[in-house]
Formats: sequence, structure tokens, C-alpha cells
Amino acid sequence: MIRTTQEEAWRLISSLVPVNAGPLIGYALHQLPPSCIPTGSLDPEDAQLIQNNLYRRPTEPILDNSIAYVVASRGTPVAWLTYRAQVVLPKAELSAYQSRHQALAAEALRSLHRSELLILARLRDEREGRTNPAPPAGRRAATAVLVAHRQDPTLTVWARIDKELDRSVRHLAALLGRPDAAQDELLILDAMGYGDYGRDRTVLSLDALCAIEAITAAFALPAYVAGDWLRAVASTATPASWRSPRPSPTPTSARMTARAPSSRPNETGAAGPTRCQRPAFR
Repeated sequence: MIRTTQEEAWRLISSLVPVNAGPLIGYALHQLPPSCIPTGSLDPEDAQLIQNNLYRRPTEPILDNSIAYVVASRGTPVAWLTYRAQVVLPKAELSAYQSRHQALAAEALRSLHRSELLILARLRDEREGRTNPAPPAGRRAATAVLVAHRQDPTLTVWARIDKELDRSVRHLAALLGRPDAAQDELLILDAMGYGDYGRDRTVLSLDALCAIEAITAAFALPAYVAGDWLRAVASTATPASWRSPRPSPTPTSARMTARAPSSRPNETGAAGPTRCQRPAFR
């Protein structure tokens, strides 16, 4: 368990890391469960649920409502996350200080890093016996995205998208069984074949991934090349500008615009250095 400040603890809680920040503690039951979790002023039913999850035998199955992570404030659990990435705020008698921690805990657990959602999604696939194989990995692999709906972020499916954002949204929503889902209701948890953008970004944007597909189609580039470029400019550009990038100067135009060494007389009347002359330094 990492000892840290409360400010840093909230970031670690969003990554489901066991953390100790004095009165604020995060317990990761989905990793190595702690020896005990104080139940404090929890409602008896919720306190029993904590104990049942903490001392679950290895032979007992993990259920959808089983607890993966607990946030406690001053000895009382104020929020927890289930294996389906649902946030639960238990019944308890809380002080104003604990209530504030409860609100912050709910915000942190609803803002999980996509790598943690990936872990919970794979565990769910195993529990439910679903085959959801990832496409072949590698920089030159065909592009694909792993998508989920925000209301059920551990139920995922691999799919292909194209350069048309609206069409891609409709396609992904239909695969998830939610044909009316809007773009902001879709979560992209992983992306294959999109280079540095798909690998390094904390949050993957469907708009940006469709922009990569558009760049790939317009300039006959591999998607990983466009993804590497987009990752480099992502902080200074928008998806709309990525779709129509300004081409770099060609070698010919670059030579035409480059200033060649001058052989004309300078202001003193002396000839400037030519390509074969080395200027004299005084």
C-alpha cells in the first residue's frame, strides 16, 4: 500500500491502486485483499457485504456486484467499485468531512483509467465465458477498437471503424445493442493499429481515431504513421484540423525556399562567402 498525500491519493484511486493517505485509504480487493477493512458506521447490511467480499473463499465465484475496490474515510467505507465498474455509495452515518470524501471518491471511481477498465472487462469475459479475442497486435496490424457503453463499461466488443464519424458511431452503438447511443456514451478502451496515439493516450477519442482513418485514406499512409504524427500534434490541434493536415513542403519547394549562401557584395562592398569559401572570423 502506497503512503501519500490526499491530493495524490485521488489520482491513484482512479487507477485502483492500494493507497494510504492518513484518514483516507483505498483497498484493492481485486488484487491482494487486505487483512481487514474497518466497517465504521456502515449500515449493518453493507458492513456484512464488505466482510463477505473480504473473506470470500478462492472457490467462491466472483459476481457482478462483488466488490473490487473500497475507499474509506476515517475508518468508514464511503464508496466502492464493483467488478462491473459500478460505483456504490453505501448507507452510513457520515460527518461533513467523510461526506466530502464520499463525493470525491465517487468522482475518482467514475473516472477510471482505461487500463483498469480493461482489466475488469477481461475478468468479466472470463466469468461469463465470452470469447472476445483481440486482433493481432503490432504496428502494421489492421486497425480495430475495443468499445463499451458508459453505463456498462466492462461489456466490450472489438470492431472496425472508418473515416466517417457518424457512421462509425451508429455501427458501434448497434454492436453494443444500444442503437440510439450517442457518441459521448461510447467508451474506447483500446485501439490496435493506431501507433503512438492508440498506445499512449490516457483517453481515446473516437473523433480522433476516425480522423486517423481519414488521413490514412487521403494520403495513402499506414494508420500507425498517422497515429504517431497525431500523437505528436494532439496538444496543439483539434480533430477537425487533423482531417485536413497541411502537407509538408516537398523537397523541391524546400530547396526553392531555402536561402542559399550569397555571393553578392555585402554592405561593405566585399563579396559574401560562396559555397566553396569559408568565412573569416575575427
